[in-house]
Amino acid sequence: MSHDNHHHKLELKSANCPYYCGQCNQLGFGLSYTCVKSECNIFYHKLCESPQNLIMHPFSTKCVLKFYPNKYGKESSCDVCGKKIKGYHCKCLCNFVTRHVHPSCLSYEPALVAIDGLTLNLKKVATSACLHCGNMKISSKVPGWAYVSSCGDYCYHVSCVMDIINQKWKNGLITGESDPFQTIRPEFLSDVDKRQQLVIGKKKEKSMKKAATILSVIFNVLTGNSLGLVGNAQKYFFG
Repeated sequence: MSHDNHHHKLELKSANCPYYCGQCNQLGFGLSYTCVKSECNIFYHKLCESPQNLIMHPFSTKCVLKFYPNKYGKESSCDVCGKKIKGYHCKCLCNFVTRHVHPSCLSYEPALVAIDGLTLNLKKVATSACLHCGNMKISSKVPGWAYVSSCGDYCYHVSCVMDIINQKWKNGLITGESDPFQTIRPEFLSDVDKRQQLVIGKKKEKSMKKAATILSVIFNVLTGNSLGLVGNAQKYFFG
């Protein structure tokens, strides 16, 4: 495959480190279209390089999102993560509301099974304060999508987890040789401690194990990591 703006051949392969997509300018992980010439250092999200022209909005049967391969709407923010639109994006065709979404933000699974009896559901708004930022909204204008546990005790904005990973990467703490989950473990441990202050009458170890599992599952779906992160997370937390 080749691209209009890049004349070398592109191939779909797994990136061994985080990258910024050359089309939407957002962070990416896992499978991506990359130039066969390594010196080019070009990466494109799969959804940006092979997009669907029309996509149904996950939370509205009346809203159809249209893909735009340009910077139209660049002054807007993504309805999912709150980040600015800087390139390829999807915009709703509704007349009564305006929504802009990064293509990669439409790839999150609607429901994840963390452990038996506990499901993480993707919500268009958080139903409780995010355990990382402590807020229900990521900004005054954008609520932000979040994964909320079926028991209601655990909530994380998808953007908050991405921000943690992004910052660690910028600081050089995530590379192709490092284990991303272990690298961001201190942030998650801090969030688990916050949760402990809210949990009354529950055994600490049981709650921490559940939190570790939930965080690792969310991390897994955001990064497309194929490792058994549930087992890894519990190993890191509890030896």
